Amino acid sequence: MVLFETLLSTTNIVRIILLLIITFAYMLFDIFNKRNVPTLFAYSTLIIGIIMTFVYLNTQIILLSFATAGIIALLGYVAYKAGQIGGADIIEFATISLIIFTLKFPLLVNNFQYGFPFIISVFIATGIVAIIFVPIYYIPKAYKKKIKIYATKQSFFNSLLISLSYLIFLAMLIYIYGLNFYITILFIIIITAAAVLIAFEKPIAETMIEYLSANELEEGDMIASSFINQKEIKVLEKNINFTKLVTNNMIKKMKEKKIKKKLPVYRTAIPLAVPIFFGVIISLLFGNILLLIL
Repeated sequence: MVLFETLLSTTNIVRIILLLIITFAYMLFDIFNKRNVPTLFAYSTLIIGIIMTFVYLNTQIILLSFATAGIIALLGYVAYKAGQIGGADIIEFATISLIIFTLKFPLLVNNFQYGFPFIISVFIATGIVAIIFVPIYYIPKAYKKKIKIYATKQSFFNSLLISLSYLIFLAMLIYIYGLNFYITILFIIIITAAAVLIAFEKPIAETMIEYLSANELEEGDMIASSFINQKEIKVLEKNINFTKLVTNNMIKKMKEKKIKKKLPVYRTAIPLAVPIFFGVIISLLFGNILLLIL
Protein backbone atom coordinates (compact mmCIF):
# COMPACT_ATOMS: atom_id res chain seq x y z
CA MET A 1 0.00 0.00 0.00
CA VAL A 2 2.82 2.39 0.96
CA LEU A 3 4.71 1.41 -2.22
CA PHE A 4 1.60 2.14 -4.35
CA GLU A 5 1.13 5.56 -2.71
CA THR A 6 4.83 6.34 -3.27
CA LEU A 7 4.53 5.29 -6.91
CA LEU A 8 1.40 7.41 -7.31
CA SER A 9 3.13 10.39 -5.72
CA THR A 10 6.18 9.91 -7.96
CA THR A 11 3.96 9.71 -11.05
CA ASN A 12 2.24 12.96 -10.10
CA ILE A 13 5.62 14.67 -9.66
CA VAL A 14 6.66 13.44 -13.11
CA ARG A 15 3.40 14.77 -14.59
CA ILE A 16 3.93 18.19 -13.00
CA ILE A 17 7.57 18.42 -14.12
CA LEU A 18 6.66 17.33 -17.67
CA LEU A 19 3.84 19.86 -17.80
CA LEU A 20 6.06 22.74 -16.66
CA ILE A 21 8.86 21.83 -19.11
CA ILE A 22 6.46 21.48 -22.06
CA THR A 23 4.47 24.67 -21.41
CA PHE A 24 7.71 26.60 -20.79
CA ALA A 25 9.06 25.35 -24.15
CA TYR A 26 5.82 26.42 -25.89
CA MET A 27 6.25 29.87 -24.33
CA LEU A 28 9.85 30.17 -25.55
CA PHE A 29 8.87 29.22 -29.10
CA ASP A 30 5.96 31.67 -29.01
CA ILE A 31 8.17 34.55 -27.83
CA PHE A 32 11.47 33.95 -29.62
CA ASN A 33 10.44 32.05 -32.75
CA LYS A 34 7.89 34.56 -34.11
CA ARG A 35 4.95 32.60 -32.64
CA ASN A 36 5.99 29.61 -34.71
CA VAL A 37 5.90 26.34 -32.78
CA PRO A 38 7.60 23.52 -34.77
CA THR A 39 5.08 20.93 -35.90
CA LEU A 40 7.30 18.03 -34.80
CA PHE A 41 7.60 19.47 -31.29
CA ALA A 42 3.84 20.12 -30.99
CA TYR A 43 2.85 16.59 -32.04
CA SER A 44 5.60 15.09 -29.87
CA THR A 45 4.09 16.78 -26.79
CA LEU A 46 0.68 15.40 -27.77
CA ILE A 47 2.14 11.88 -27.91
CA ILE A 48 3.68 12.43 -24.45
CA GLY A 49 0.23 13.48 -23.22
CA ILE A 50 -1.34 10.31 -24.66
CA ILE A 51 1.31 8.12 -22.99
CA MET A 52 0.76 9.86 -19.63
CA THR A 53 -2.99 9.26 -19.95
CA PHE A 54 -2.46 5.51 -20.36
CA VAL A 55 -0.19 5.56 -17.27
CA TYR A 56 -3.34 6.18 -15.18
CA LEU A 57 -4.09 2.44 -15.67
CA ASN A 58 -7.76 3.21 -15.05
CA THR A 59 -10.18 2.66 -17.94
CA GLN A 60 -12.70 5.27 -16.77
CA ILE A 61 -10.09 8.00 -16.29
CA ILE A 62 -8.42 7.13 -19.61
CA LEU A 63 -11.72 7.41 -21.49
CA LEU A 64 -12.69 10.65 -19.72
CA SER A 65 -9.24 12.11 -20.38
CA PHE A 66 -9.40 11.33 -24.09
CA ALA A 67 -13.00 12.60 -24.30
CA THR A 68 -12.03 15.89 -22.63
CA ALA A 69 -9.02 16.33 -24.94
CA GLY A 70 -11.27 15.57 -27.92
CA ILE A 71 -13.76 18.26 -26.89
CA ILE A 72 -10.90 20.73 -26.45
CA ALA A 73 -9.57 19.88 -29.92
CA LEU A 74 -13.04 20.29 -31.46
CA LEU A 75 -13.79 23.63 -29.78
CA GLY A 76 -10.24 24.77 -30.45
CA TYR A 77 -10.58 23.95 -34.15
CA VAL A 78 -13.73 26.07 -34.35
CA ALA A 79 -11.85 28.95 -32.67
CA TYR A 80 -8.90 28.37 -35.03
CA LYS A 81 -11.09 28.54 -38.14
CA ALA A 82 -12.62 31.74 -36.76
CA GLY A 83 -9.11 33.18 -36.50
CA GLN A 84 -9.13 33.43 -32.70
CA ILE A 85 -6.22 31.15 -31.75
CA GLY A 86 -3.35 29.34 -33.44
CA GLY A 87 -3.18 25.64 -34.24
CA ALA A 88 -0.32 25.08 -31.77
CA ASP A 89 -2.45 26.58 -28.97
CA ILE A 90 -5.06 23.85 -29.53
CA ILE A 91 -2.43 21.12 -29.30
CA GLU A 92 -0.94 22.70 -26.17
CA PHE A 93 -4.32 22.81 -24.40
CA ALA A 94 -5.05 19.19 -25.41
CA THR A 95 -1.60 18.11 -24.19
CA ILE A 96 -2.11 19.82 -20.81
CA SER A 97 -5.44 18.05 -20.42
CA LEU A 98 -3.91 14.66 -21.26
CA ILE A 99 -0.89 14.98 -18.95
CA ILE A 100 -2.98 15.95 -15.92
CA PHE A 101 -6.66 15.07 -16.15
CA THR A 102 -7.55 15.93 -12.56
CA LEU A 103 -5.67 17.33 -9.58
CA LYS A 104 -7.31 16.47 -6.24
CA PHE A 105 -5.55 19.20 -4.29
CA PRO A 106 -3.38 22.09 -5.53
CA LEU A 107 0.16 22.36 -4.18
CA LEU A 108 -0.19 25.43 -1.96
CA VAL A 109 -3.72 25.40 -0.59
CA ASN A 110 -5.90 22.67 0.89
CA ASN A 111 -8.71 23.22 -1.60
CA PHE A 112 -10.42 20.02 -2.84
CA GLN A 113 -11.11 20.20 -6.61
CA TYR A 114 -14.18 17.90 -6.69
CA GLY A 115 -12.88 15.96 -9.69
CA PHE A 116 -13.12 18.92 -12.08
CA PRO A 117 -10.78 18.50 -15.08
CA PHE A 118 -7.50 20.33 -14.47
CA ILE A 119 -7.78 22.04 -17.87
CA ILE A 120 -10.81 24.02 -16.64
CA SER A 121 -8.62 25.56 -13.93
CA VAL A 122 -6.01 26.36 -16.60
CA PHE A 123 -8.59 28.02 -18.87
CA ILE A 124 -9.80 30.27 -16.03
CA ALA A 125 -6.31 31.20 -14.83
CA THR A 126 -5.08 31.77 -18.39
CA GLY A 127 -7.99 34.12 -19.05
CA ILE A 128 -7.25 36.10 -15.89
CA VAL A 129 -3.55 36.42 -16.75
CA ALA A 130 -4.37 37.49 -20.32
CA ILE A 131 -6.85 40.14 -19.17
CA ILE A 132 -4.22 41.65 -16.85
CA PHE A 133 -1.28 41.19 -19.23
CA VAL A 134 -2.73 42.69 -22.43
CA PRO A 135 -3.29 46.33 -21.33
CA ILE A 136 -0.03 46.40 -19.34
CA TYR A 137 1.89 45.18 -22.39
CA TYR A 138 0.15 46.96 -25.26
CA ILE A 139 -0.72 50.45 -24.00
CA PRO A 140 2.94 51.45 -23.42
CA LYS A 141 3.76 49.81 -26.76
CA ALA A 142 1.05 51.89 -28.47
CA TYR A 143 2.51 55.02 -26.89
CA LYS A 144 5.99 54.16 -28.19
CA LYS A 145 4.61 53.55 -31.71
CA LYS A 146 2.89 56.95 -31.48
CA ILE A 147 -0.54 55.38 -31.85
CA LYS A 148 -3.23 57.68 -30.50
CA ILE A 149 -4.52 56.28 -27.23
CA TYR A 150 -8.24 56.95 -27.12
CA ALA A 151 -11.55 55.46 -26.06
CA THR A 152 -14.62 55.73 -28.27
CA LYS A 153 -17.95 56.62 -26.68
CA GLN A 154 -19.17 53.08 -27.28
CA SER A 155 -16.06 51.40 -25.84
CA PHE A 156 -16.14 53.71 -22.82
CA PHE A 157 -19.81 52.88 -22.23
CA ASN A 158 -19.10 49.14 -22.60
CA SER A 159 -16.21 49.45 -20.16
CA LEU A 160 -18.36 51.27 -17.62
CA LEU A 161 -21.19 48.75 -17.96
CA ILE A 162 -18.89 45.74 -17.54
CA SER A 163 -17.12 47.36 -14.56
CA LEU A 164 -20.40 48.08 -12.77
CA SER A 165 -21.61 44.52 -13.42
CA TYR A 166 -18.39 43.06 -12.00
CA LEU A 167 -18.46 45.36 -8.98
CA ILE A 168 -22.05 44.34 -8.17
CA PHE A 169 -21.01 40.68 -8.53
CA LEU A 170 -18.01 41.30 -6.23
CA ALA A 171 -20.22 43.00 -3.64
CA MET A 172 -22.56 39.98 -3.68
CA LEU A 173 -19.64 37.56 -3.20
CA ILE A 174 -18.30 39.62 -0.29
CA TYR A 175 -21.77 39.73 1.31
CA ILE A 176 -22.51 36.01 0.83
CA TYR A 177 -19.08 34.40 1.26
CA GLY A 178 -17.08 37.06 3.08
CA LEU A 179 -14.12 37.07 0.68
CA ASN A 180 -10.74 37.60 2.25
CA PHE A 181 -8.62 40.69 1.55
CA TYR A 182 -6.32 39.05 -1.03
CA ILE A 183 -9.14 37.59 -3.13
CA THR A 184 -10.92 40.97 -3.07
CA ILE A 185 -7.74 42.71 -4.30
CA LEU A 186 -7.40 40.09 -7.07
CA PHE A 187 -10.98 40.80 -8.16
CA ILE A 188 -10.34 44.55 -8.22
CA ILE A 189 -7.20 44.05 -10.34
CA ILE A 190 -9.14 41.89 -12.82
CA ILE A 191 -12.02 44.40 -13.01
CA THR A 192 -9.60 47.29 -13.56
CA ALA A 193 -7.64 45.43 -16.26
CA ALA A 194 -10.85 44.37 -18.03
CA ALA A 195 -12.18 47.94 -17.93
CA VAL A 196 -8.97 49.32 -19.46
CA LEU A 197 -8.87 46.56 -22.08
CA ILE A 198 -12.45 47.23 -23.21
CA ALA A 199 -12.13 51.04 -23.10
CA PHE A 200 -8.93 51.11 -25.18
CA GLU A 201 -9.63 48.13 -27.41
CA LYS A 202 -9.05 50.10 -30.63
CA PRO A 203 -5.54 51.44 -29.92
CA ILE A 204 -4.58 48.07 -28.38
CA ALA A 205 -5.74 46.29 -31.55
CA GLU A 206 -3.89 48.81 -33.73
CA THR A 207 -0.69 48.00 -31.86
CA MET A 208 -1.09 44.32 -32.72
CA ILE A 209 -1.50 44.67 -36.48
CA GLU A 210 0.68 45.11 -39.54
CA TYR A 211 -0.59 45.81 -43.06
CA LEU A 212 0.74 43.11 -45.39
CA SER A 213 0.53 42.39 -49.13
CA ALA A 214 -0.11 38.98 -50.71
CA ASN A 215 3.65 38.35 -50.93
CA GLU A 216 4.03 39.00 -47.20
CA LEU A 217 1.07 36.95 -45.99
CA GLU A 218 1.58 33.46 -44.57
CA GLU A 219 -0.84 30.59 -44.08
CA GLY A 220 -2.30 30.77 -40.58
CA ASP A 221 -2.09 34.57 -40.31
CA MET A 222 -5.13 36.13 -38.63
CA ILE A 223 -6.81 39.06 -40.38
CA ALA A 224 -8.02 41.98 -38.25
CA SER A 225 -11.34 42.18 -40.08
CA SER A 226 -12.62 44.96 -37.78
CA PHE A 227 -10.18 47.27 -39.59
CA ILE A 228 -11.75 46.53 -42.98
CA ASN A 229 -15.14 48.01 -43.86
CA GLN A 230 -18.00 45.64 -44.70
CA LYS A 231 -18.19 46.61 -48.38
CA GLU A 232 -14.54 45.71 -48.89
CA ILE A 233 -15.00 42.44 -47.04
CA LYS A 234 -17.87 41.44 -49.33
CA VAL A 235 -15.74 42.19 -52.40
CA LEU A 236 -12.83 40.18 -50.96
CA GLU A 237 -15.15 37.27 -50.07
CA LYS A 238 -16.36 37.20 -53.66
CA ASN A 239 -12.93 37.52 -55.29
CA ILE A 240 -10.56 35.54 -53.06
CA ASN A 241 -12.75 33.49 -50.69
CA PHE A 242 -11.74 35.84 -47.89
CA THR A 243 -11.76 34.48 -44.31
CA LYS A 244 -10.22 35.77 -41.08
CA LEU A 245 -7.76 32.88 -41.18
CA VAL A 246 -5.37 33.21 -44.12
CA THR A 247 -5.10 30.09 -46.30
CA ASN A 248 -2.69 29.20 -49.12
CA ASN A 249 -5.64 29.27 -51.53
CA MET A 250 -6.49 32.83 -50.44
CA ILE A 251 -2.89 33.98 -50.96
CA LYS A 252 -2.79 32.26 -54.35
CA LYS A 253 -5.99 33.98 -55.51
CA MET A 254 -4.69 37.39 -54.36
CA LYS A 255 -1.56 36.87 -56.45
CA GLU A 256 -3.49 35.57 -59.46
CA LYS A 257 -5.84 38.57 -59.44
CA LYS A 258 -2.95 40.91 -58.67
CA ILE A 259 -4.67 42.38 -55.64
CA LYS A 260 -2.28 44.97 -54.26
CA LYS A 261 -4.38 45.92 -51.25
CA LYS A 262 -2.58 45.31 -47.97
CA LEU A 263 -4.57 43.53 -45.30
CA PRO A 264 -4.37 44.20 -41.54
CA VAL A 265 -2.85 41.15 -39.86
CA TYR A 266 -2.37 40.34 -36.17
CA ARG A 267 1.40 39.88 -36.40
CA THR A 268 2.30 41.23 -32.97
CA ALA A 269 -0.65 39.79 -31.08
CA ILE A 270 -0.11 38.47 -27.57
CA PRO A 271 1.75 35.13 -27.58
CA LEU A 272 -0.95 32.99 -25.95
CA ALA A 273 1.60 30.49 -24.66
CA VAL A 274 2.74 33.12 -22.12
CA PRO A 275 -0.58 33.37 -20.21
CA ILE A 276 -1.03 29.61 -20.66
CA PHE A 277 2.30 28.93 -18.89
CA PHE A 278 1.41 31.22 -15.99
CA GLY A 279 -2.14 29.83 -15.98
CA VAL A 280 -0.67 26.34 -15.49
CA ILE A 281 1.51 27.53 -12.60
CA ILE A 282 -1.45 29.26 -10.91
CA SER A 283 -3.62 26.15 -11.37
CA LEU A 284 -0.95 23.86 -9.94
CA LEU A 285 -0.43 26.10 -6.92
CA PHE A 286 -4.00 27.23 -6.17
CA GLY A 287 -6.30 25.01 -8.25
CA ASN A 288 -9.52 26.35 -9.72
CA ILE A 289 -9.64 30.06 -8.83
CA LEU A 290 -13.44 29.99 -8.65
CA LEU A 291 -13.35 27.18 -6.07
CA LEU A 292 -10.72 29.10 -4.12
CA ILE A 293 -12.98 32.17 -4.04
CA LEU A 294 -16.06 30.22 -3.02
